[in-house]
Amino acid sequence: MNNIDKEKQNLIEHIKTQQSVLLCASQLSKQIESSEIYKIIQNILTKTLEVDTFSLHICDSDQHLKLAYSHSLTEEQKLFFEKNDFFLKALSSSGITIYTKGSNFQEFGSELGLEGEEEIFSPEVAITLRNAKNVIGILCVHSFRNKKQVKDSDIQFFSMLSSQLAPSLESAELHKVKMTNLETKLLKEEAKNLKVVNDDLEKANTKLNDFVAIVAHDLRNPLGAISGYVSILSHIHKTKENPDKKEERIIQQLGTLCELSLTLVKDILEIGALGSGKLEINKSIVNLGEIIDESIENVKFFAQKKSLNLAFQGPKDISINVDKVRIIQVLINLLSNAIKFTPKEGKIDLIVELVNQGVQIEVRDNGTGIHKEILKTLFDKEFTTSTKGTDGERGTGFGLPLCQDLIKAHESEIFVETSENKGSRFFFQLKN
Repeated sequence: MNNIDKEKQNLIEHIKTQQSVLLCASQLSKQIESSEIYKIIQNILTKTLEVDTFSLHICDSDQHLKLAYSHSLTEEQKLFFEKNDFFLKALSSSGITIYTKGSNFQEFGSELGLEGEEEIFSPEVAITLRNAKNVIGILCVHSFRNKKQVKDSDIQFFSMLSSQLAPSLESAELHKVKMTNLETKLLKEEAKNLKVVNDDLEKANTKLNDFVAIVAHDLRNPLGAISGYVSILSHIHKTKENPDKKEERIIQQLGTLCELSLTLVKDILEIGALGSGKLEINKSIVNLGEIIDESIENVKFFAQKKSLNLAFQGPKDISINVDKVRIIQVLINLLSNAIKFTPKEGKIDLIVELVNQGVQIEVRDNGTGIHKEILKTLFDKEFTTSTKGTDGERGTGFGLPLCQDLIKAHESEIFVETSENKGSRFFFQLKN
């Protein structure tokens, strides 16, 4: 090839380089997202310069070079480059804009006391990206396809790429900071608005709880009076020589409804008090046996009425730190539910087992079990359900949610396992 042909070839390559630079500049100027800039760099390097592998290292706020993007590097290579970053640090402080392997190592290597490139990791080509004051990053080309040799036109392209890439990356970082600040501002405003809404809801909830408590409290007295009058009527009715059966059933029904209403009022008051923090949990060291005996004594009559076998298993002489009144309340409720949903001549067990740092208390029955749809919201105050027992017994639907709250106040939780038509087991743990 004569000199004229060489000049033509060089001119063609120069024009191609200029076209690539213009295309690169045009694409980079339209982007404000770092991820899109990385894609443009990859596209230009791999298609225009036949680059096989490269990595882009960006300075963080402490001026440490961190791997921001790479193409075709293995995880092992990425880890190696991050740990062996001596070359990157040396290049960033050298003042060199473009480094090519085997050509300008001596420009900064001798100052660092290095005799040759084999002593350190170095890429085939490295481009320093600078703003007006500092190095903001380094682009490293580690290999080319087909072992391509770096030409003067490639160096010229890398130089132009450096001048275009640095401001684009800076703009992207500035955009990222602005977006982060905007998101932070919006989140703060949203949090402020949510706090206002939450405060309003809490005030409304407090007012509603207070109103419900007042109504329930005012209902308790007249209901108590009605219950007393029903007891008097029942006593008078029994003293008659020939008491009317129909009247007896009506009086019994009135008595049942009064008891149910009083229980409902009591549960509402206690749930409201517990939710608002007004119901105190007074813990003390008590004997578990006393709790067990009193709980069984309170439900024994109802178990006998249905010919149920109510039995206790486990140790009793154990000291635990609990609110005795509240734990008895929970056990009475669980035992009453077991009695309610166990058919006549069934079996109910109250079981105590020693566990790590405490005891596990379980109420087990061989009754009807619980339907899986009801099980989902069994302890939820928002979805109270009252199901009739095997003898038509009624409930308020607030008992189990209240029990769960009382046990949670003891830093524990009630769990349930059930199988329809086979029975259920409710259990929880208490610390010594």
